[in-house]
Amino acid sequence: MKERKILMKKIGIVTLYHKNYNYGGQLQAYAMQKIFTTENTDAELITFENDSKKYLIKRLKDLGFKKSFRSFKNKIQFKKLLRNAEFKQEHEKKIARFDKFIDDIPHTKLYNSATIAECNEIFDSYVCGSDQIWNPGWWNDILVLGFANKPRFSYAASIARTKLTEEEVKYLKDNTDAYEAISVRESQAQEMLKECLNRDIDFVLDPTLLVDAEHWASIANNPSTDEEYAFIYMVGNSKGLKEHIYEECHKKGLKVISIGYSKNTYFASEEKYSDMVIKDAGPNEWLGWIRNAKYVFTDSFHGSVFSILFQRQFWCFERDNPKDKQNENSRLYSFLSITGLEKRLLAHDTSIFENEENTVIDYEKVKNALKPYRERSFEFINKYI
Repeated sequence: MKERKILMKKIGIVTLYHKNYNYGGQLQAYAMQKIFTTENTDAELITFENDSKKYLIKRLKDLGFKKSFRSFKNKIQFKKLLRNAEFKQEHEKKIARFDKFIDDIPHTKLYNSATIAECNEIFDSYVCGSDQIWNPGWWNDILVLGFANKPRFSYAASIARTKLTEEEVKYLKDNTDAYEAISVRESQAQEMLKECLNRDIDFVLDPTLLVDAEHWASIANNPSTDEEYAFIYMVGNSKGLKEHIYEECHKKGLKVISIGYSKNTYFASEEKYSDMVIKDAGPNEWLGWIRNAKYVFTDSFHGSVFSILFQRQFWCFERDNPKDKQNENSRLYSFLSITGLEKRLLAHDTSIFENEENTVIDYEKVKNALKPYRERSFEFINKYI
């Protein structure tokens, strides 16, 4: 009797991947490919580029004049820094490290909006997710799998909003009606989309949380220092907050190390309130700096995720003004809520180390809190792949 041959199912993953020099963005892309690759499935990231003009106009409209002007001003400052030979060399080293990490993830050739439909000849099904892929500021037809004529679903799609306009709701509904299933990574988004799309929406974990900490540790490049340090990873400016952290850590005799110039943006506060600014870290180095820190301070969703995976004592902060209708704080609110770590979200004027002995994170409790969500997330994946 002949042995039955099991055909491998090919899954195409659409995420914010191509030339995305963002630590969390690349690590979640890595995790997406890993968790959707099984004994019977072969998953690849679909590499695509957006129409740059359409994308720029949409981003400017979404951010509004004030945010756009501030972002433009900071990026001009960053370009001026690149005139310095030493700074440019370190930045190029960072990009080279990112490029290697990106190239090592299994992926397709480069597509655009005119050629993306060719993927239907390669893949049996599609998944889109996770990091801010459904944030209205990024939207395009590729990100919502508008090109696909095969089964499709979303995994841990992040919207990072608590409200959508009528126009945004219509666009999302029109483009997801054919989905086999929709899952998101923010509880607020789950409730919002249930009402807006009038269908079941699953709540699942970010893909980085489905990869074991041991694996992340195995690909981390640890810093060559025996000195205890506090690590800052702030995507926003938060000038007053960085000053506060700097002063508090110095009182404890800790060196303050920052990953600087996130998203190629210049903030003077990074240099002023750090003992050392790391300019050449790729994803592997970023993991190493978090893994070996005494304390971590961040306004980043993935900064918080990897602090938990590596069981660091960490605090996080709102990046945006909660009163801003386009604030992206919901990602942190939702994540901290399910881990039971709501108290790690601090206001700017909080004394960070006050009663520290009573606020050490009990990671056994965190592990137990995440366990049912991990199980539910894997159940969702196994059901739809």
